[in-house]
Amino acid sequence: MVQKRVLALQHIEIDPPGYLGELLQEHSIPYDVVMVQEGTLPDPTAYGAILSLGGPEYAGDEELSYLIQEKSLIRRAVDQDIPFLGICLGGQLLASALGASIVRKGLTAYLIQEKSLIRRAVDQDIPFLGICLGGQLLASALGASIVRKGLTEIGFFDAQFTAEGMSDPLFAGLPGYQHIFHWHEDSFTLPEGARRLAVRPGAPEQAFRYRHRAYGLQYHIELTPDLLVTWVRHHPWRDQTIALLGLAAYEGIGREARELSPPYRDHTRTLFENFLTLGGLL
Repeated sequence: MVQKRVLALQHIEIDPPGYLGELLQEHSIPYDVVMVQEGTLPDPTAYGAILSLGGPEYAGDEELSYLIQEKSLIRRAVDQDIPFLGICLGGQLLASALGASIVRKGLTAYLIQEKSLIRRAVDQDIPFLGICLGGQLLASALGASIVRKGLTEIGFFDAQFTAEGMSDPLFAGLPGYQHIFHWHEDSFTLPEGARRLAVRPGAPEQAFRYRHRAYGLQYHIELTPDLLVTWVRHHPWRDQTIALLGLAAYEGIGREARELSPPYRDHTRTLFENFLTLGGLL
């Protein structure tokens, strides 16, 4: 039997699969990396699992909160086979709720396409792991709002597992927390029906699961030492981050990585191998 491949959706040159790619190679699992800006995305059903990586884009729909709420209602109505008639804007909301693109100013077209792919993956129960921007895209695709520049987290932290996180198969074998790396300002809110899996003080949305095998992480697990050095030197938010943290603290991010790399890599390996096992790839 031919082994199914893993699809990695990449948004920016300096955030490739990184350590996750190394783990896939170690386990001889084939994978494809697709730059989402460069054309039509592949059929998600051709893959055994999907990763959506980080990037500087805003994942939200730029919509009023009541429209996000209405689209969630529409999806529920359709799922329950309740007769629905959308008129003008109502028809556009129905189309958008079902994953179609609406021609308008706002969200970048390739992210609209990606969120449509994500909804298909969730509907088909294809294992999905969204990392930072990827987690925000999953939440937005499921009808949750994205808070623009609502919380800045940069550096290494520990995310504590909730009661549900402690029993979730994604975190099996971890010691009640995960050592993680953050570099973001936007943050997701929890989609309706999702399970909160990890939290930090003052930052309750760190990880969630939707249905059985769709996971959103607010943090990065793909970093290698070389990749972090590249981020520190060339990150698109470099100047803004230096202004926020100060130059000494900013340069300390790279030094901190050398000290904390072993637990970060160990925890990432455990989580990612658990994810691959959920997809029957290990």
